[in-house]
Amino acid sequence: MKPSFAATLALTLALALLTHPLRTDAAPSGIVSYELAWTAERATEILASWDHAARVRAAWAQALDCLYPVAYGSLGVAIGRWAGTRLGARLCVAAALLDGLVENPMLDLELWWGEGATVPALIAAVAACGKFGALLLAIPLAVAARWRGGGKGAITPSGS
Repeated sequence: MKPSFAATLALTLALALLTHPLRTDAAPSGIVSYELAWTAERATEILASWDHAARVRAAWAQALDCLYPVAYGSLGVAIGRWAGTRLGARLCVAAALLDGLVENPMLDLELWWGEGATVPALIAAVAACGKFGALLLAIPLAVAARWRGGGKGAITPSGS
């Protein structure tokens, strides 16, 4: 679990530093606003709010984000095994697959080859919502499974 945790933490910090300047009035959450644009018009508005340097940062973030699903997917599987929950681990894998195979390619299409394409913006937003939803479900599932005593060295309500 330590290597996947270290990789996830390093990539999270790198992406946070890289994408922080992408916060604008049109994109208050930076790259996440772009991920959840939903429409071509909204994606175009966000892209227009970024100057050339910001778009280069977004492109680098997208390149780095190719590694991110592997890191947090591996961490999710390790945590799921540690907690004794297969469902939590599967949700993390589903999130990583949605991120790496659906959301990122759609965002890349929008970023590199054409503003104004509704389908990539919509597909990316649906995939991003699925990804965030799966991760938000996986975390409490792992905590609950660990609390219940599902994994090795489980946490119990009595603290033992």
